[in-house]
Amino acid sequence: MQNPQHSECQQRAIAEVKSAYSHLPHGDRIFRQCVEGQNSIAEVLKAKDPDSAGILKTERPSSYKIEQPYLSIISESHISTMSIVKTILITGANTGLGLEVVKSLCRSTTKYDILVGCRTPSKGQAAIDEVKNEYPSTSSTLSTLQVDLESDDSLQKAVETISKEKGHLDILMNNGGVAYDPQISSGAIGIREAWNKSWNVNVAGTQVLTTLAVPLLLKSSDPRLIFITSGTATLTETESTASENLKRLNGSPAAGWPKEPGFSTTSYRSSKTGLNMLMREWVRILKNDGVKVWCISPGFLATSLGGYGSEQLKKIGALDPVIGADFTLSVVEGKRDHDTGKIVRKDMIQPW
Repeated sequence: MQNPQHSECQQRAIAEVKSAYSHLPHGDRIFRQCVEGQNSIAEVLKAKDPDSAGILKTERPSSYKIEQPYLSIISESHISTMSIVKTILITGANTGLGLEVVKSLCRSTTKYDILVGCRTPSKGQAAIDEVKNEYPSTSSTLSTLQVDLESDDSLQKAVETISKEKGHLDILMNNGGVAYDPQISSGAIGIREAWNKSWNVNVAGTQVLTTLAVPLLLKSSDPRLIFITSGTATLTETESTASENLKRLNGSPAAGWPKEPGFSTTSYRSSKTGLNMLMREWVRILKNDGVKVWCISPGFLATSLGGYGSEQLKKIGALDPVIGADFTLSVVEGKRDHDTGKIVRKDMIQPW
């Protein structure tokens, strides 16, 4: 059994170190790594800022000084008695793949603080109620956060809320997206409006949110930035008709104009190709900040995205969204850490 006096001593040590870290480069991240038990405090200080390791053995300015006898406890232990819950924001989390990812997180043995990003808060709350009914014993917590990818004001307020209430963000999952190709085919929306909306949500809005959220990610000990892309977005495979799905996507219609309406994803897949480039830019920008960045290509899933209807999509080979959600969870939990900077599919790297 742990000595109560030792425990009290350790807690005081934690408080003193946390106070000292506030003055150091990357202080928040250093402290969180120690609390999570990833490294001893001495190890993290040495790795992050060699000069600051002196705080363990010298008297710097008074704010850096750590009193004895807490010094030996700090330098020798991992202080892993405090468990830090990972905070994750998922955009478009009230429906489709986003909702299934929330459910996968709630099935996980890891505890998460899940921010259900949604345009309409009432729909986000309805999604949370559904998840809680299905997984009443989950250890994860859920809350709604209004995230309208077409509104800079909404995105600014969302990030400010996270900053105020959480102080950091461990995982940003850019899942929210739209597809208007069926509406173009039916004449319900014009080409320009559909394309502008697709790129505004799928690329521009995602870029604005990511830019605003990066400072919060940098306060995490293990920051992860994820973009949900599409298998339709690969340029390499646009010439392939090797499967029924690829024939449907890449096959050419008969000569003549106008073309017969068919299964079209032109505006959607083009915007997702743009999103792939956006991911690569964030890999470049955050290369020296320790942020893991991916695109996830979850597969052809039977969701309501685009208005085709999940049942109709199942008839042409779409998979249960749970499959894509569980794969996405595996990336969140480190199974594809060796593939950062890539577009990952469940069983391979998606070609560019």
